Amino acid sequence: MFDPFHVCQLASRAVDDIRRADWNEHGKSKTQNGRWIKHVRWSLLKAPERQNEAQLARLAEVALTNKRLYRAFLLKEELRLLYHLPDPSNAAEHLDAWLAWASRSKLKPFVKARPDDPQNPATASSPRSGSD
Repeated sequence: MFDPFHVCQLASRAVDDIRRADWNEHGKSKTQNGRWIKHVRWSLLKAPERQNEAQLARLAEVALTNKRLYRAFLLKEELRLLYHLPDPSNAAEHLDAWLAWASRSKLKPFVKARPDDPQNPATASSPRSGSD
């Protein structure tokens, strides 16, 4: 079984890596775009059900204005929700679909942070990694 905490932590790091790259690309906090990217961080990292109205509004802005960041958020959330499936016997099938989506996303941190990678310390002892 995958360690949910560490797998979700990897996904959150991937989202933040993408956000930080956009922030650097847009002049950090020296520009209006850079400041906006800086201030959407918690909207991207927190689960939607734990966000306040302002954070949800920022997340809606991200969905409208920055498809790359929003795709990263959706990948993270979809992965997190895999651990809350009512029937865990379907998890492997859903994980395979998620892995295919992550690969197609071309978001380097998600392609790099694959949960089924045997080099990934968070999942090295999982049955899917082949280390058993």
